[in-house]
Amino acid sequence: MIREFYKDDAVVGAGLTGLLNWYDESGYELVNQGATAEDGGEAFQLEDITAADITSMPSFDDGRDLSKANGIVAISDMDCSWQEAESYLVRSDQDVVFEEFNAYQRSFLSSRELFEAATESLSFPNIATELAGLATGEVAITDEQSGGIMLTSNEVSSTDLGVTLDYSLVLHFRHGLYQVQDQQLPVMMILSWLPSPVDSSSGSPTRFEQSYSIEVNYGLGDRTLRIFAVWTYVDSSFLGEDSSLWSIGAVNKSRDAAQRLSDICAGEIAVPAE
Repeated sequence: MIREFYKDDAVVGAGLTGLLNWYDESGYELVNQGATAEDGGEAFQLEDITAADITSMPSFDDGRDLSKANGIVAISDMDCSWQEAESYLVRSDQDVVFEEFNAYQRSFLSSRELFEAATESLSFPNIATELAGLATGEVAITDEQSGGIMLTSNEVSSTDLGVTLDYSLVLHFRHGLYQVQDQQLPVMMILSWLPSPVDSSSGSPTRFEQSYSIEVNYGLGDRTLRIFAVWTYVDSSFLGEDSSLWSIGAVNKSRDAAQRLSDICAGEIAVPAE
């Protein structure tokens, strides 16, 4: 799905079908599950991300070793319609929605209004060819495309395992009605990457080297199936680069965030208007 994010609707639909087929066969076993120190997050581990997976992203000239980026997948069944889930996920104040961030500022580099209008009307642009060059800025997004794709830049501060990191993050949103398993399903996806490594502003020497993620939200009536995969490399003298604690934390943070969103949609948690 990372490789296909900017492809035409038919290719994206084929990828979404393959991913849902995997979920039906075995992925369902991970729904709403967390990782522990005992299992080391082994059940959630993914194969390494490769250079071929991220060719649509800007080239990184900082000597990244992709084999160091550890990948995990987390899956949640949320008590939200996909429209509800999207409405919270696109908000600029993600620190208010999820409370896991110290601070969060989002800049919209394409039209949020056109993107959300497409959700409301269920009228999405037909993307018949690959949106080549969109992620790298070589090609500008059009108003029509903005109904299906939204580009954002994000300034984030978070603290994990006693280490505070302040970093920039690119998030691109895509949604539409796709042909998935012989039916049309609404799906909202988020592709994300860390443009540049950053050093910790507190705690022991720690460097946030790499992060690439894909989030897929399938609209299933009044519920949303969320499949989230992230490959991350954090170089920390405190925990060690091979520590399973980073993997365990990533799985559980994803599960907890999805549960919070589910509780918000169910009316069990109130969040102020944006």
